[in-house]
Amino acid sequence: MADVPAWLLRTLIRAPGLLVGITVHEFFHAWTAWKLGDDTPRQMGRVTLNPFAHLDPLGTLMILFGPFGWGKPVPVNKYNFRDPSRDDMVVAIMGPVSNLCVAFGFAIVLFLVKQMDLDSTVLLEVAILMGVVINVALMIFNLIPLYPLDGSHVMEGLLPYEQRESYRAFSRFSPFILLAIILFFGRFLFVPIFTVARLVLMPFGLQEELTRLFGA
Repeated sequence: MADVPAWLLRTLIRAPGLLVGITVHEFFHAWTAWKLGDDTPRQMGRVTLNPFAHLDPLGTLMILFGPFGWGKPVPVNKYNFRDPSRDDMVVAIMGPVSNLCVAFGFAIVLFLVKQMDLDSTVLLEVAILMGVVINVALMIFNLIPLYPLDGSHVMEGLLPYEQRESYRAFSRFSPFILLAIILFFGRFLFVPIFTVARLVLMPFGLQEELTRLFGA
């Protein structure tokens, strides 16, 4: 792989975790909304595990080559739910929960690969481990209570009714705050990300792989 450009190698290593993570994340938003009574995601073709239904072209490029990015938001009409406030929270939280499940899935795959004890699997192991880290990062990042992230829907649902309007009014500043966090304080997210990633890997005895492969 010495003749492969470094940027391409990094992209190939990150791609599996991102592709699976974003697809499953958006699918679970769509599937949960559909099951709770909103047919909008199904009508828009989003209740599917086809990645092309969920990947935003620019957002995917930004994730692969930049410091942040996004998937294609799932259209949801919460007023089709039986309990709009509660069910909107459930739909929102299922995205991060799905990423935690995907992270465990990558950890299981890494464990199985390690058991095979094959030669020349370092790049494969790095890509799988990156899948764990990326999906933990997607979970934590999306739980930030700033619009348009999933955490904002959860926060709005938890607030007393009289405070929700103030929170919605504050949300117009959220994209700027979020951008500032990404550009200037993103490194502080590494601590919770790698802490949770270690916990995900711990049942399989693989937590030291983070240190061995990433120095984390």
